[in-house]
Amino acid sequence: MINYSKAFTDTSWFNVAADGVDYILQVKKGSIYAKVSPTIPTSVDGAFEIEAKDGMNSGILSGNLWVRSVDGTGLIAYAK
Repeated sequence: MINYSKAFTDTSWFNVAADGVDYILQVKKGSIYAKVSPTIPTSVDGAFEIEAKDGMNSGILSGNLWVRSVDGTGLIAYAK
């Protein structure tokens, strides 16, 4: 697995992992929405909210994973 990080300064959706890719994600700062969708989501309906120090992995939510900041700031660390 390769480690990555992403700092959020806006509320645009960011693709963390494609369908079929194993990943581990941890929220380091702020809160994020996480949603599985074949294309970039247009709303947060059906998204999970994950707070700082919480995380998830492909065993919990699999598919084409998109995340975005809840309030426009934050930091995630992930590996895939």
